[in-house]
Amino acid sequence: MIKICFIVLISMFMLVYPAFSETLAEPPSNFHDHNAGSEENPFLIANLANLRWLSETHDVWGGIDDMGNQRTKYFFRQTADIDATETKEWNDGFKPIGSSTYNYIPLINDYFRGNFNGNDHVIKNLYITSQYVPSPIHFIHTAMFSIVFESFIENINLDNAFIYSYDQEDWNVGALIGESRNTTIKNCSVNAEILVERTDKMVHQAYRIGGLIGLASNSDVINSSFSGNINIPLNKSAPNNISFIGGLVGESSDYSLINECNSSGSIIVGNLDNHSYILSNLGGLIGNASRTHIEHSYSKADIYNYAYAGGSLLGGMIGKMNESTLQNSFFYGSIYTTAWTDGFSAGLVGHAITSSLIRSCYVASTDIFIDMNLVEYMAYGLASTDISSNLSNCFWDIESTGFHILFPDGGYLFEEFGLITEEMKKASTFINNDWDFINIWDIDPNINDGYPFLRENITSSESETGHTIIPLMQSIVHPNPIRDGNVTIRFNLHPLQSSSLLHEEIKGGYETEIRIYNLRGQLVKRSNDFQTKNIHKEFVWDRKDENNRFVPSGVYFFQIKNDLETQTGRFVILK
Repeated sequence: MIKICFIVLISMFMLVYPAFSETLAEPPSNFHDHNAGSEENPFLIANLANLRWLSETHDVWGGIDDMGNQRTKYFFRQTADIDATETKEWNDGFKPIGSSTYNYIPLINDYFRGNFNGNDHVIKNLYITSQYVPSPIHFIHTAMFSIVFESFIENINLDNAFIYSYDQEDWNVGALIGESRNTTIKNCSVNAEILVERTDKMVHQAYRIGGLIGLASNSDVINSSFSGNINIPLNKSAPNNISFIGGLVGESSDYSLINECNSSGSIIVGNLDNHSYILSNLGGLIGNASRTHIEHSYSKADIYNYAYAGGSLLGGMIGKMNESTLQNSFFYGSIYTTAWTDGFSAGLVGHAITSSLIRSCYVASTDIFIDMNLVEYMAYGLASTDISSNLSNCFWDIESTGFHILFPDGGYLFEEFGLITEEMKKASTFINNDWDFINIWDIDPNINDGYPFLRENITSSESETGHTIIPLMQSIVHPNPIRDGNVTIRFNLHPLQSSSLLHEEIKGGYETEIRIYNLRGQLVKRSNDFQTKNIHKEFVWDRKDENNRFVPSGVYFFQIKNDLETQTGRFVILK
């Protein structure tokens, strides 16, 4: 009798609480086709079982196998919306596509090397947690794609994803990609909650945390966005070292391009009740931009930085720029920060160094609060720059920002380029400063609260063959002034859509030449011998004229010219 009652109770319990049945991995329906995985017949990812198959089947990732051999590169296409809600119940959640660790040895990794087209479908409620790795030489990459190399990732939409990285060396965390190298990411959008924390008594190292991508190296990120929340609470039992935190990308480097991208939501670093940690390079769009070109982008993120020890570089758009450019972009969010010892906070860029360029950008923050009652902290409406960097045709709203910069003496900061709201909402303010209100910008009292906004599908002039061209970016001369050694003049031609056809067109049909003149207008050097680094070209000059003699000190002008455009600039040689 007791046995019967027990069986009845168990049966009733199972009716009320049915056993969880986990979706198992299944290969795509076309897996056995003779050309499956090719560009003509990509693997079809139609459901959660197929997506799990991709995350657990190393042989189709295209990386390096156990013998050190390069695997075949495959193509994938999502064919339907996918509900991934149950991944929260899986052991450690959804496993990242591609190896989740990196071992310092270049390219000896089982990374993902392929093409994935989300086909504008949605992956909903994906749950990803960091995978435990005991080896001290490994670092965690927590994302849908952990490490991607020589890939093309496009048209993916993650909705309500949750990324949880904990009790690890948290390197390269992002909802979509942990680490991207030599890759194009295009037309991707992510809405996610990202939580990075340490609950034990070990030092909390959080490095390269981005909403979309942790690290973008030599990669193009085009027409992509992040919305949601990034939260990095402190470990109250040990020191904390937090670096390179961005609403879209934690760190971009090695000639990356960020074009037509945006971020929104909140970034919270630290806790109100515990301030002891080191923070460096926090930005609403990018934490640290090194050798990166950023344009036609914006951030509407709300940034909260509760630092109380260590230097900080914080910007509404970018924490720190190094040998990079930012143009035709804006910040319209909020900043709240406290500080201790040295550091910089600014509405646009925390600190720009090494011949970085910032132009045609604005700040119209909903609120900026910077507590200056501590020690040696500098704050700026737009950006702090070193002597080699340049800020031009940029503006910030001194009224809408509320720019509450609290100095010990009760004073406030009003720097150059600060305008009242009325002026910031007039097209003439910007047109009179050479902003392009035909192809790039527009203004409407009913859009973006009346501030200038970026047009969609920004285009510029077309070549004779019909390919869209974006003009030469302003050239960078380094060092400038020059006291000894070589002079490096760098410039690039950017195809707006990252078109390989355009690369070939420019390479084959438009020869570029550089000419250098002295102050009298005399030609001292001409050359078409450039070093090509990805989409950039560099001319390295040994300061010798056409007769192989060193030129004297003075002011020099250069002209870069091809059939598309002429670019000019100047530099100084000192002895």
